[in-house]
Amino acid sequence: VTVTFDVPLDASVPLKVTAEAVDRMDIGATQDLVDPDTTNNTAQVDLTPAPAADLAITGTGPASLTPGSPVAWTFDVVNNGPSNATGNQIFVTLPAGLTYDSVVNGFCTPSGQTVTCIIADLAPGATHQMVLTTATAPTVAGNVAVGGTVSGTSSDPVDTNNSVNLVAAGVPVVDLTVGVSVTPNPLVPGGTGTVTPTASNAGPSTATNTRVTLTLPAGLTFDSSPDGRCSAAGQVVTCALGDLAPGGSA
Repeated sequence: VTVTFDVPLDASVPLKVTAEAVDRMDIGATQDLVDPDTTNNTAQVDLTPAPAADLAITGTGPASLTPGSPVAWTFDVVNNGPSNATGNQIFVTLPAGLTYDSVVNGFCTPSGQTVTCIIADLAPGATHQMVLTTATAPTVAGNVAVGGTVSGTSSDPVDTNNSVNLVAAGVPVVDLTVGVSVTPNPLVPGGTGTVTPTASNAGPSTATNTRVTLTLPAGLTFDSSPDGRCSAAGQVVTCALGDLAPGGSA
């Protein structure tokens, strides 16, 4: 005979399963049966439920981040019970361009783009907040996503709340410096002169589609651009210098 039964989620104390043998007379039979030894008619099994703890994680991060600057990511873990949650860890996945820097309320070990963080054991209803700081490469652009997953040694009956994904927009930051030189100087009336604009980028991000605009005073007119990168509209001359990497110039 096989009997299947469900164990309640909140089972946290030993359960007893008892089996008892009875004669046919006890269940309505008409014939008398005699059991000479009734001391072995009952059997009992003690069942100890395995600890079950529903860990859930949420998190917050910045709406945007600045390339080259540190960023803090906050992860909040709660134990919804019914048992104590032990051996708890948060696994943080970092995108390219972000590297682990430091942590508050955790013990973290980075390996490539995955950071494994040990956090405290949690009683039912208890919470734990961990703040992880990452360094941001100067080249980061566009949206970046940081993932966090929590797990423990206790069985988790709900696995749909064990992960969180935090998204921030990378905003490029550039520090442009412009210069201009004129030859000959002083200019010769009735002659021609050459104006050379320059630009440099101190970073930390790449400056894209860099342009320099020159305003010519009355009496000077645009003549030509040998490399074809400059064009004029009246007294305003615009020169396209292209992309400038951090530390680059044109």
